[in-house]
Amino acid sequence: MSPDVAAERLGSLVADETEGATLLIGDHGLGKSHVLQLLAREHTALTVRAVSSEHEFALSGIDAFISVLHPAMAHQLGHHLSLRDGSDGGLYAAAHDVLDIIGGLRLPPTLVLVDDLDIMDAQSLAILTILLAHLGGTGVRVIAAVTRVPTGMESLPSLQLGPLSADAAERLLRESGPVDATTGRLLLDYSGGHPAVLLHQLSALDRRQRSGRRPLVLPMRWTSQLDAIVPRVTKAFSSAEQEILLTVALAPACPLDVLVETTGNEELIAELIDEGVLTVRGDDISVEDQNLRAALLRRSTRPDRIARHTELVERLRTLAPELASWHRGFLSTSPAAAPDLLDAAADAAEAGQLRVAVELAETAYARLSGETSGSLQAHARLVWALQRAGESALAARYTRWARAQHLDATTELALATAELTATLVSGQRMYDEDVEAVIALHGERHPDEAARLCLILAAGHLARCEPTPARAALATGRRIITQPRLGDVADALTDVADALDDHRRMPGRPQRPTDPPEALVLRAHAASMREDYGRARRLLTSTLHHPGLRERSLMTVSHLIGVRNELAAGDFTAAQRAIDLWAADPPWIRHDSSTTDLVVAWHHYITGDIGAAHQAIAQCLELAARESHPANRATALALRGAIHLMTGDPGSAVADLRATTVLSHDAPRPSLLRHWGDYVEACVLTDRVSEARRAAASLERLLSRYPSQWGDHVLARAKGLVSADASVTLLAEHVTSLDESALHSYEGARSLVCLADRQAEVGRTAEAQRTAANAATIFDSIGATGWAAHLRLRPYREPAPVPAVSPLAALSSAEQEIVQLVREGLRNREIAERLYVSVRTVELRLTHVYRALDVRSRTELTALLGERHDAA
Repeated sequence: MSPDVAAERLGSLVADETEGATLLIGDHGLGKSHVLQLLAREHTALTVRAVSSEHEFALSGIDAFISVLHPAMAHQLGHHLSLRDGSDGGLYAAAHDVLDIIGGLRLPPTLVLVDDLDIMDAQSLAILTILLAHLGGTGVRVIAAVTRVPTGMESLPSLQLGPLSADAAERLLRESGPVDATTGRLLLDYSGGHPAVLLHQLSALDRRQRSGRRPLVLPMRWTSQLDAIVPRVTKAFSSAEQEILLTVALAPACPLDVLVETTGNEELIAELIDEGVLTVRGDDISVEDQNLRAALLRRSTRPDRIARHTELVERLRTLAPELASWHRGFLSTSPAAAPDLLDAAADAAEAGQLRVAVELAETAYARLSGETSGSLQAHARLVWALQRAGESALAARYTRWARAQHLDATTELALATAELTATLVSGQRMYDEDVEAVIALHGERHPDEAARLCLILAAGHLARCEPTPARAALATGRRIITQPRLGDVADALTDVADALDDHRRMPGRPQRPTDPPEALVLRAHAASMREDYGRARRLLTSTLHHPGLRERSLMTVSHLIGVRNELAAGDFTAAQRAIDLWAADPPWIRHDSSTTDLVVAWHHYITGDIGAAHQAIAQCLELAARESHPANRATALALRGAIHLMTGDPGSAVADLRATTVLSHDAPRPSLLRHWGDYVEACVLTDRVSEARRAAASLERLLSRYPSQWGDHVLARAKGLVSADASVTLLAEHVTSLDESALHSYEGARSLVCLADRQAEVGRTAEAQRTAANAATIFDSIGATGWAAHLRLRPYREPAPVPAVSPLAALSSAEQEIVQLVREGLRNREIAERLYVSVRTVELRLTHVYRALDVRSRTELTALLGERHDAA
């Protein structure tokens, strides 16, 4: 697991304060020390750092361990522990002596972090092997980081540290200074997710490489410093193995047949494949570990590499032309080689060999210096092949570089379209002026290419709920369209615009056999916004089975629309299935966007993983602000408000939902307007009754302009909530009025939750429990497991009786003692004798009692206290 996940898991172990030991296993540089630092920062902890130079000194490690537990015992272990001999019995006895020492310290719950436990001296390791298995009752929790598990500790609980996750790597890179997102993703891939290697590679980049304006050298260069950080890469291979590995390492891939012919050692190649050093994909073989590949290249000599490149050019000339171009590129540094490399990159991208395409492209663009002869079409082919493969981030990277060259009109239009498509997929803000400038320059000679730009621009505006600029872009595109296919797409985009601002809910155009997959996706989007969820589902299914569907990015968009459609329909099971399809085949180099984080947040909301949902929403809001994407920001805030209500935190929900009401005026999607019902609920739960009534009135006005099939349902719930005197009655009548399908829905279950809360407030606890149980059952049936789980945790119990306040509470203890004796029937003199005070003191205290309790005599005092005694 990645370091961030490991830190979270270990933190949960620490929180329960249970004694025991856990090993954190991972190679050098993977971040073990970083995880321990995170734990030390979050929890009070004692830290032991093993020192390699002390491993020859017996008991130095156990001495350091005891010293952090009790500093007064530093370097005094010899006075408390006698190692009788080095036998197993002697070590066992010594371990129990140490346990006795720790037990005698009577420690509170104590966390001890041990870094590099496995480099301690042998005697200390042997003693700790026994000690760590018997920590029960000592109050000590140990988390020890090791590269290799010491002998005898295999039975201890452990976590295996793996490469950084993409999110963790991004945080690490962000902490190290600004770096282009695509550059960071490539660094992550070529470092193998190794934190130390990643940071080292980042430090070797110049400012333009960090900002994504200059190509990288791939694979990344290996240095002597990395040999010390990642010793597993320096594994000693035999000379025959090195011959094979270096031949493969020269390129991102090598045909297996060519490798066998070149090295003549098929048996050893098979062994390296079995050991996982080499990886076979189809007909090609590669060194999967890019750190190993870089280290192998560093240890070779330049003449040796040149000789191998020369031989491979000849062998690959007809079998794999793109790889032949790769090897040929190392035989000359002339810019004239760049067009061939770029053509080869386009070929590799079209064949789905993404790593090959990237390495060829980075090398090609590094050599281009305004020379584009012979490579104009390859620029566009490369970018569109990446776009069709769903690699929008890479497509955008190379589009920027390609457009810096001297291009003809056709290539310029193709690249502008690719760049705008990448912007659309990533959810970034589009700038109409840039598109208008390109159309003005080239639209007359290339009308359909210019029209395609207009349609993509319109789609971008519609994705952001901006129908007015979308219609303007559509009008420009329609004036110059000549291809029927583009006309179909324009019609579908018009359907989406109509669905956004057509208040009469007019049906969309019917599906036609000639509709291309792009048009089907857009018609599905329009149907979903019109709340025709079944039709949207059918259109999306037709899209995914369309014979003309070739672009993976279009499939991703289809799955995303499917997610939104099922969530709006309230079918969380289908929504989770759509999310799984969306996430099943992620791009190699991911482009982060607020939309991506929003889908992740929905997934966690459905399943009830609240911590992960909040994290994804925070990331979504940050990116939405950067993208100027108010619709996604509003959706994320509405989702967080719903989560706060689910978890019983209406105070936090109010702030988020109040902000959503402002943002949703500019994004009036029916599914987004539903948050008004949550807003009313949150206001009522926090005693903001006036604000709740204003929100209910606003919801009623909005629904008159944007009618919805769920509108009356949510409005009735809102009106029931704001009716203080008849809330339970109105909510119960509303629930009773729902037909079976409306009741057994997400909104129906939410109404039941509100009814249960109101029933509990007025003391009808048994009814509240039954209502909540029905709601939980409905949530389970629609796949909203998070809601079901949290609802079952709500304490719908009988309210505890309020204890009667005794009149005596206002009296001092001495006065209360006198009152008690009066209740027993004693006279003033008898009270004075009992308390060893004067009669005058008793009289004064009784006078103060009468005033404090507003009574005038002994009789009134005893009556107030529920007793009847005769007056003195």
